[in-house]
Amino acid sequence: MFWQIDIENRVRNGKVMVYDQTTGKRSKTLFTSIPKLLGLKDFNSEQCFFGEHLLTESNKPVAIVESEKTAIISSLLFDEYIWLASGGKSNLTDNKCKVLNSRKVILFPDSDGFDLWKKKANKLGFEISYLLKDNLVI
Repeated sequence: MFWQIDIENRVRNGKVMVYDQTTGKRSKTLFTSIPKLLGLKDFNSEQCFFGEHLLTESNKPVAIVESEKTAIISSLLFDEYIWLASGGKSNLTDNKCKVLNSRKVILFPDSDGFDLWKKKANKLGFEISYLLKDNLVI
């Protein structure tokens, strides 16, 4: 379960994902969100960054990856950043990025989303990292 909690500590959504015990890779056969799982119709399911609530705890630079799992693992390895996840390469939206005003932001796109995120970085004044472009994704 990956909870999306916004900068004002409101639960926006929750993603239920299953991972293969042997490979650690996400099973794409089972994925659901809390509103869908519970059949909620009047739920504010406008998504925010996974980890967005952490922005109020520190002025550290912000690092954004696609996967929630990558954000969690990266936060253990590189604690000089606040690690957020967009929830997919097409989920790095202008609306989500509004909470990042005046923050130093570095994007760490997966290889298949690099060009898309590079354009987004240029538009928003973010930096971009080549770290995951040609390397194994966590």
